Amino acid sequence: MKKLLYLLIFISFASYSQDYAKTPEDLGLSAKEYKKIKKKLKLKIINRDFDFDDFEKIYVGYKSAIFPNDSNAEVWIELWNETIFDMGLRQGNLDNALYIFVIGGGGLDLKVLDYLDNNTLLATVTSPKNHRSVYTSRGRSKYKNYVKVFLNELLKTVRTD
Repeated sequence: MKKLLYLLIFISFASYSQDYAKTPEDLGLSAKEYKKIKKKLKLKIINRDFDFDDFEKIYVGYKSAIFPNDSNAEVWIELWNETIFDMGLRQGNLDNALYIFVIGGGGLDLKVLDYLDNNTLLATVTSPKNHRSVYTSRGRSKYKNYVKVFLNELLKTVRTD
């Protein structure tokens, strides 16, 4: 009877699948490096129905009320797109994407919108970390590692039933 109870408990926890999330090694990071970045980012994740399906396409855009014409925006979008591609996720344009990832605030704030449902807000991820140095190869690499951890932590919250 105890084994059955443990099995039921395990199944209930397994419903919060992390199929889409990757290990630090899959992301090209050591476990120590991943943990360090995660701690540095201080992520606050709110997932209110982002049921990610890896067959759906993602479009990345930028919007910031504080810096509407931020010169880093194009570089951030480019690096987000590169990271999404590196992680094996599908990208699209505004015409064929289901999810819109709107980045803002230093390139490390994210709103996930459902394009087919009047841009309904599905999830937000915020970080007090602000990354401005994206014009050097070291800065770009560091930023992409932040985005990898950022996205991976969001994917860990996706619930599959």
